[in-house]
Parts: sequence; C-alpha cells; structure tokens
Amino acid sequence: MTKRWLHNLTDNNRQEQKTMQVNPKHENRKYHYTSLADIKNICKSDMPNQTNRDFWLRIEKRNTEREGNDASSWFGPKLTDYQLFQNALNQGWGYGLKRVNEMSAKIKLPKLESVKRKTFKGREGDFLDIHKVNRGEFDRAWSRRKRASKVSKKKFTLAIHIGANCDVNADKMFWRGIATVSLAKALSTAGHSVEIVAYSASTGLVLKAKDKRFYTIIIKPFDMPINISSLVSTVCLAGFFRTQMFKVFLTDPEICDQGLGSALKEHLPDSILKRNGQTINIPDHLSTDYKVEEWLNTTVNKI
Repeated sequence: MTKRWLHNLTDNNRQEQKTMQVNPKHENRKYHYTSLADIKNICKSDMPNQTNRDFWLRIEKRNTEREGNDASSWFGPKLTDYQLFQNALNQGWGYGLKRVNEMSAKIKLPKLESVKRKTFKGREGDFLDIHKVNRGEFDRAWSRRKRASKVSKKKFTLAIHIGANCDVNADKMFWRGIATVSLAKALSTAGHSVEIVAYSASTGLVLKAKDKRFYTIIIKPFDMPINISSLVSTVCLAGFFRTQMFKVFLTDPEICDQGLGSALKEHLPDSILKRNGQTINIPDHLSTDYKVEEWLNTTVNKI
C-alpha cells in the first residue's frame, strides 16, 4: 500500500512539473516591459474578457470606506483609495520620499571604493593651465583625468521582487524598496552602472493552468541617472504591484483567477534575466530597518 501510494505521488509530482511551465507561449502575450510608460498606458480596453475587466473595476473603486478597513495597508501608507495612489504614482509620493530619505540616512553602510575618474595635477598631463604657468606654478600646471582606484567600473542589475500575497501589509513591502534605493545610490555614487529590474513571480494566475509566470519591468536603465522620486513611487510602493502589475496580469487572454493566483518567493530564472554584469537579488524577507542594514552591509562587503 505504501509503495503504491509513493508511486502515485511521484507520478503526480512529475505531471505537475510538466504543467508548471515558465511564461507559457500565447499570441500577443507580453511578459517584459522596458519602461514604466509601457505599463501605465495599459487600460481596461486592453483586457480581452469581461471577467478580467470587472476585476480591474473593483481595484479602481477600492477605498477605506468601501473595504471596511484601512486601504493604506493595501496601497501604501497614507494612501486610502485608488485615486490617491494614482496621484502618488504620477506626481510623486511625498510621504514615501520623506520616509525613504530618513531611513536611508540612518542606515550605515561601508563606503564603496570609488571607480570614478579624478583630476590629477603635476608637471605632465593632457591639459595645460597657462594661468598657472604665468604664476610660476609649474608643479601644478598640467592636469589629467584618470581613475584613482585599481577597481574597474562594473555593471550591476538590482532585481527586486515587488510581488506579495494579499495578506502582506504594504509597510512590510516598503523595506525591500528602501534596500534597493540605498544600494543603487551607493553603487552609483561609487561610479558603477546600475540597472533596476522589478519583477513578480506567481502561479495559478489563470484558472486553466498551474504555470509559473514571471513579469519584469525595467524601472531604471543603465544609461539613466537615479530618480529617487520615481523609485519611491514604484519599488517602495506596494500599490504599484497591486495596481500596475495587476493590469498586466489582467491582459491575459484567459480568465484570471479571482485572487490572481499566489506570489512565489523565487528569483528570476537565468533564462529570463540575462545581463552583461552582476545581478543582485533583493531578498523578500527584508521587513525591518535592522534586516535591511544587515543585508546591505553583507552585500556591500562582497562587492
């Protein structure tokens, strides 16, 4: 009896693994977005069935009075309805920005060695300052730009999982964003190139399938400077996942599960995230200032 049960269990597991495809192929299906505008521009008409459109309508109507509890635990601190969230997303989240600045100032990080070029002055160089020559300052008349450190400039992709199940308070999700912003600032200040990719990992999104789905969006490309306000309104704000990423889910050609599946605590597979540099995954468990500071110090010391 035990052997037969184990045999059936193994067969069931194999069958489930076959159905757990990653990003299954669908015509006109999109899993990767290269800018925030790509997601912001998605509207209800892009949702191909009425069930999914009705789900989105409930999100737009969500507020503290309607839900009978504090909607800010869903959208983010001080954001008690969908419209307030929209204002924070499009115009900046003042409360969040202030809090991130306060928290970032308290977090003590080891200083990363700068890889930026500096100006050195001497008797030889690439540029001559004739005014110094006229003043007789020959030892400082020539200047050249060169890297002071032997450490070379690197590319870092910070991958942050912005997804969570409905029972996770927005305040807990906030800390992952603070870790991301703090590390991005430290790396950029040291002269490294930084890219930030936000993603969600879920299963059971569609009623007919048990596949794993990873959706990604580039929040900050390598060639763009850090915009703290934009980062605060995306990676620090739970409502970004619970509205903008939900819009992405609901564009699925199939009818979505009414709970939009379950969030998975998984990193992006190598087959999905391929970059010319080092990828640093922001852990899901960062939910307090102590955990954030501990993780950041460990991570920075390894760089």
